[in-house]
Amino acid sequence: MELIVLKLGVHNDIYPKKPEENVDHYINPICGAAVLIKGEKNIIVDTGNIGFKDEILKELLKHGLKADEIDYVINTHTHFDHCSNNYLFTKAKRICGINVWGEKDAINYKDPEKIAVSGVKIITTPGHRPEHTSVVAEVDGKTYVVAGDAIEEKNILEKKYESRVTRKEIYDSIKKILKIADVIIPGHGPIIEGKRLEQLRKAAQED
Repeated sequence: MELIVLKLGVHNDIYPKKPEENVDHYINPICGAAVLIKGEKNIIVDTGNIGFKDEILKELLKHGLKADEIDYVINTHTHFDHCSNNYLFTKAKRICGINVWGEKDAINYKDPEKIAVSGVKIITTPGHRPEHTSVVAEVDGKTYVVAGDAIEEKNILEKKYESRVTRKEIYDSIKKILKIADVIIPGHGPIIEGKRLEQLRKAAQED
């Protein structure tokens, strides 16, 4: 099995120098990480924002795959910067939360952790959104967690959160990921491993 980051997530907040009516701030660029997992089934976790589709498809081709060769698209959550390019993968089953969408059907599961996808495990990680999930893959002896926006490095270090669930729930999700991960691919920002991962574990324990 291979895990390939097709697009690292980006998220640049821009605050206007002069106040603008009804505008708090801009985010430019913004795109969630798009990750390819190649194995018995070809899986993409999060498909990024629409303006990045050419970049993502080009990276996919570099690794020998076309869009119609993807078997599953798994979305960590439904914010547009993470799922706008779902439409490109016309033959893929799409999974988000408790829902699995086919070409002409949908199945609602009671528990997303019981949705079976060959080669990966889906885990519940509420926080950024109540229905947020993350994807776990074992590659070359390491546990990778594609964490979407459940892991926001700056917020963990500074202990600042904007969440639609309780502080306990978001911390439970963070600790759940940090406990199992050797490598974390967050929704935005660089891959987290080694000393930076240990730093996050320490910060989470201190809360």
